[in-house]
Amino acid sequence: MNLSFCFSIFFFIFSLIFPSTISISTVYLTTSCDQTVAITTGISLQSSTALKYSNSMNCYLAVTVPTNYKVVAVFRRYEIEDKLHSACVDYVNFYDGTDTSASLLNSDPYCGNTAPTNITSTGTSLTVQLVTDSSGIYRGFDLLLSAFSNAPCSSDQYSCSNSLCISSTLKCDNYDQCGDQSDESDCTDADLANTASSDNSALIAGIAIGVGSVVIICVLIGIYVYRQYRWKLFLKDPLPVIQQWDNQTNYPLTRKYYKTYNDGYHSMKNNSDPNLSSAQDRPSTPNSGGSSSKSIIKISKPGDSIA
Repeated sequence: MNLSFCFSIFFFIFSLIFPSTISISTVYLTTSCDQTVAITTGISLQSSTALKYSNSMNCYLAVTVPTNYKVVAVFRRYEIEDKLHSACVDYVNFYDGTDTSASLLNSDPYCGNTAPTNITSTGTSLTVQLVTDSSGIYRGFDLLLSAFSNAPCSSDQYSCSNSLCISSTLKCDNYDQCGDQSDESDCTDADLANTASSDNSALIAGIAIGVGSVVIICVLIGIYVYRQYRWKLFLKDPLPVIQQWDNQTNYPLTRKYYKTYNDGYHSMKNNSDPNLSSAQDRPSTPNSGGSSSKSIIKISKPGDSIA
């Protein structure tokens, strides 16, 4: 059995498990094209599930937040194809509403390698759009979209230095939801330990489930391969197996079986000719009544019904 196959299964299972355990949810524009997501704290929006975005894209994602809240967009990674003949061919736009028919928040499309400054909505929704042409692909973006309200902040909110109020659960989580790094500053050892502990627990859980799943799959594959190996050996020389199964009613591993008539099989089994190595090679022997009898050996493959 190829071990690389088992490792491939492990990494596939781990990739399915681990992303769901990070501190904030991740949404991919390529798999959530033209959809709306409601948030209460924040999400990470990435341009693609692959390392680079695709050609000929025209996708948007709308984010909505509760009443009296707004949306702030902060870039963590930004790499879009640069201008061609002074015009953006791949670009990002922000709209102040639930789709691309709303007012445009940026005066010009965003492209190139310089990340735009923080974008904030004026209401409870913000739409992010990515448009690409038919050539040239880049890493795209990783964008934090967070719900915020204006000061004064409530008791369950953190007050950013730029007067934004975000959920207190977002402080010291290694993500700059405030947009000015204030929610990631002045973090105590306890804050950092809690974040690290949460991340490590998620990692350990993902690895444990992934390894356990792979072990079970590999064991099942191993059993199947072993059974097929035994079956091939049986077809090459069934007599040792038949002798082992003589006078048994429960046959091990597979549903291969035999029947004997008029002691023909036992006569073959006791044949002393050293040149006969299998049941098919051994001749039938007359029974005690003097009449000729042949041994009938019936073999079925796994899964056949027993007659």
